[in-house]
This record gives sequence, C-alpha cells and structure tokens, in this order.
Amino acid sequence: MKKENKLDYESEGSGIGLCRVLFIALAGLALVFLALLTTGCATIKEYAHDALENATGGNTDAQPVNADAVDYSLLQWEFGGFNGANARLDTPRLSGASCDGRTVFYKWDVGLDVWGMGHDNADAVCALFIERSDGSWTGGKFDWVSTSRTSRGLGHLEGYNGWSERLPLTGRVAFVVVTADGARRSNVIMAEVK
Repeated sequence: MKKENKLDYESEGSGIGLCRVLFIALAGLALVFLALLTTGCATIKEYAHDALENATGGNTDAQPVNADAVDYSLLQWEFGGFNGANARLDTPRLSGASCDGRTVFYKWDVGLDVWGMGHDNADAVCALFIERSDGSWTGGKFDWVSTSRTSRGLGHLEGYNGWSERLPLTGRVAFVVVTADGARRSNVIMAEVK
C-alpha cells in the first residue's frame, strides 16, 4: 500500500513539475506575444492616427469623414474674389449633392455650429466649381451660407466676379463650404447637372 502511495506521489510530483514547466513556458510565450502585440499596437496606433489626420486635414479632434468627392487641391479659385485653396478639412459635413443648373442642393450631416456659427448666420462662404473638358475644376465663391439653407440659387452668378461666362451650368459641379478667413472647410461634394 505504501508503494501505491509512493507511485501516486511520484506521479503527482511529476505532474506538478510538468505543470510548472508548462506554466513557465506559457508565461514566456505570453511575454513574447505581449511584446510583439505592444510593438504592433504602437504601429497600428501610428497608422490610425496618420489616417485620421489625413482624413480630417490635420484636425484629429474631428470625426472621420468621407473622402472628398473631388480632390480639393484640383479646385482652381478663379471667381468670386475669394481664395480658399489653403483651407483645411474640418468638421462640417455635406452630402446629397444635386444640381439642376440653376440651384445646387445639399444636406448638412454636421452643421456650422461646430465653427461657432448660429443656425441662421450666413457667415461661411459657399463655393462652386465646374469640371472642364480637360478634367480641371474652375470656380470659386458664389455666395454666403448658413446651416439653415439646404440649397443655393445660382442665378445671381450672372455678372458676379467673372462667373457669367460659365453659365448655364452643364456637366459635373463640386460644392464646398469654407470659413470666411479661408482657414477651414467642409468636405467637397459633387453632382451631375440635370
């Protein structure tokens, strides 16, 4: 009977020893995995930060946005007496662009209140760009806008700082809203003139 106890103890001792070896091996693997994961997370975190910064024009406090419908750097500010070419993408978000040739329609997903502008305060510049046959985009400021507006008539463009030669509108148009100081902008939306 003592022999059985001795065997049981030896078996149990071997099991405990094996468990310790496995525990140490697993702990070591866990530390290696954690080190790799931490390094990978830092890389992933840097990548995510860079992607967010690119998507928001450097404003990483802003929510991620949809990409511009037209590359903002392609917009040539030729009319309207305002140049917003250096504006950086910021929080106001537009969608649902359409244009009938005389009016541009859009939807505010995030309004101008994030820029400190009241719902009815027309304190931001709205700009329109027309795609030329060579693929370039020409246009510029054509009016002031507030979040309360979801359309802007284009009739007053006739005779407004060079715009008259571009009417009536045909083809594709791009629409963007910019702060009056030209520092910040919404995303660019696009519509086919119907």
